[in-house]
Amino acid sequence: MYPDWKFNFTTQYGYDAWSGGFNVRFINGYTEFENQMGWLRQYGVEVASREVDSNTTVNLFATYTLDWRASQTKVQVGINNVLDKDPPWIATGFYANSDADYDFLGRYYYLRLTESF
Repeated sequence: MYPDWKFNFTTQYGYDAWSGGFNVRFINGYTEFENQMGWLRQYGVEVASREVDSNTTVNLFATYTLDWRASQTKVQVGINNVLDKDPPWIATGFYANSDADYDFLGRYYYLRLTESF
């Protein structure tokens, strides 16, 4: 039931107080039911299988850093799942008819404030 390939690729570039980057997450497609129910074939039972599509999501982010005397403040804005891609439907999925590796929220925007001492 698990895809053969999954990967995350992240890159970031910074100049002075500014930085920004993107993340691409890929989950390869696979054949559902082939391994879970394949043992039934030895008893002559035909097992239906189906192809689950691959899934790619893209996230963008930008950060501004303020250096203080005793601390550092970072303000980050971002967009996750920029293309608003839905996860594939998986019949044997545990979580919402899919797998927890997929992005279920759709596109969303965020603002993050981090203070380091």
